[in-house]
Parts: sequence; C-alpha cells; structure tokens
Amino acid sequence: MDEYITKKDAEKMVQDGINSYMNAKQFTLSKIPAHKHNGLDVQKIEENDLLPANQYFMNWVSTTSEVFTISKIPNFSLLTFYGVATNGAYGGGPYNEKATIAGEARVGKVFSIDTASGQDYYSSGNTISNFSQACTSAYTDVTSLSKQFVSSSAAYFAFVDSTGAGNTVASAKITAITETSIEITVAITSNWYIRGFLFLS
Repeated sequence: MDEYITKKDAEKMVQDGINSYMNAKQFTLSKIPAHKHNGLDVQKIEENDLLPANQYFMNWVSTTSEVFTISKIPNFSLLTFYGVATNGAYGGGPYNEKATIAGEARVGKVFSIDTASGQDYYSSGNTISNFSQACTSAYTDVTSLSKQFVSSSAAYFAFVDSTGAGNTVASAKITAITETSIEITVAITSNWYIRGFLFLS
C-alpha cells in the first residue's frame, strides 16, 4: 500500500524534528546555529567588498545661487560635509566674520513624527520626502562679543545665520536625488564663501 504525505504533514514532521533536536541540545553546543534577522548573527560583509566614500574638496565663492549635479554615484546613501564659511575675498584674511559648519544628508523615506501624544513617539505614516538633510553651524564676528550665534537647520547640509534671526549668508542643500546623481543648490551672500570637504558614500 502506498502512503501519501500532505505538505502540512511534512512541514509538521520537519518542525517536530527540529524541536526535538533543539531540546536535546539545549544545554550543549548545537551544530545548527540560531539565526534571526537582527543584523548580529548573520555572516558579516567583508570590508574589502565595500565601496569607499568619494571625497570632494569644495570651494563655493560669492555668488547669488548656483545649481550643479554630481553624477555616476552608485547606491548613494550618505553625504557628509565639514567646512567653514567666511566673509571677504577668497584666499585672503584674516576675516572678522567666520563660521564652522557640520552637516549631512541621508537617502531614505522621511516620515512626520507625532509628538503631541506624550512620550509615545511614532511615525504618522505620512511620507514627507525620500531624503533628509540637516546641519549645525557656529558663527562669530570678532569685532563684537554680542555677535556670536549657533544655529541648526533641517533644510540644508550647510547653513550659516549671521544674526541669530534668520539672516542666511551661506547655504548649500540637496534639491533633487535620482538613482545615479544628486543636485545641489548653493546660495552665498556677496563677499562670503564656503570651503570644506564633501564626502559621498
């Protein structure tokens, strides 16, 4: 007589066998390692297989606004910027007004967060953008101790406010991202420039 096993019966037999084996090996070393998709107990990526970040040294000199595109960037996911902004002719100095800037942009869906619900923060599920950028800067005018400001922005990866009240003298932001390129818009007040390092990963 031929016996037929259903798919459900076969799955149950396999699961019972696994459970029996794991119970028997509960306090000894198992030949079958535990596996969860938590990023910890999976095979690690070899460092040599990673693509290195591209580094650009940027000089943005006084201009009303400039838009440029960096292309041929496979799997772009992170832009990091470290720089300074100063007033006066580029390459000269010393300058009375100066600022340090640190910022970044990340590719990925951005969601709004509902903070009105007390301590339980959660995403509302409303997609705002497919990338996010933010920066901090510290501005000082050496001619006056009262003219020192720190600022932050979630709209730029480089941003300098010279008054603490929204007087933007230098800024740079991503305005568009495709699968192979990024578009950057830079705006600089007359006699200012931004200089720094842009890393693309």
